[in-house]
Parts: sequence; structure tokens; C-alpha cells
Amino acid sequence: MKIYLDGDQDLPTLCGTGAEDYIGTGWELGTSNHLYQGCLLADKENMRYSFYRYHVLDPVYFHEDIKVTIQQIGCWGPETLLELKSLGNPVYAASSEGEEINLEQPEKLPPFGLFEREDNWSSCAYLYLDRPMLD
Repeated sequence: MKIYLDGDQDLPTLCGTGAEDYIGTGWELGTSNHLYQGCLLADKENMRYSFYRYHVLDPVYFHEDIKVTIQQIGCWGPETLLELKSLGNPVYAASSEGEEINLEQPEKLPPFGLFEREDNWSSCAYLYLDRPMLD
């Protein structure tokens, strides 16, 4: 998770880890329901998740502009490699090079690793102004 504030270009002002850490579940998304963050839907079988994070106690202040990004990285395990191979789509390593992972020889791959995911996301942001915006 990266938050670019007020003209940040190459480096964000705030930089965190994955979505599961951002909403407080730590390792893998599971259901949780807390006052300021949680995951109300964690359907691993159908790959559907719904989570929220409110910055009430830790507001993110900015003056002109804000951009929030979450990198979509998955972690494969021994059973996940077989599933990824059965889909027949190319899978790319989560690295700056982004090389394609050879799923034809899963025995030559480490038992766990990171790969780039392609997920559909939607989001909503609420913000509070200290005065009315003027055109």
C-alpha cells in the first residue's frame, strides 16, 4: 500500500505492506470486524473479499492531491502452483523484472513464492475539508 501526497512522483509519502496488513488481519485475508478496519467477506473459494479501513485515529493529511495504490501480489504454495498451471495463463514474478514463471516444471520452483495478481478492485474514499472548496 502506497500513499502519494501533494505532488509525490517517484516515492510515496506513506508506504506499507499488503492489503491484509493494511486492514489488520496480518497473514491472508480472513473475516474480521473492528471499529476502524475489517474484512466482512473473505470467500477464498470464489476469490471475493470486501474490506474497509477508516483513518479516524491516524488521518492522512494532504493539501492538494492524494493517490493511494495497492500492489496486487499473491503468494503461491504447493497446491496453488497446480491451480495456476491449470488456468493456462502466464504468471509473472512479483519483482522489478516481472519475469514469467515457468509452471511447466513446478518441481524446480521454490515451494512458496510471490507473483503478480490481476484482480478487479473498487473503492470509495471519504474526506473531510476544513473549509468549503471554492472554484
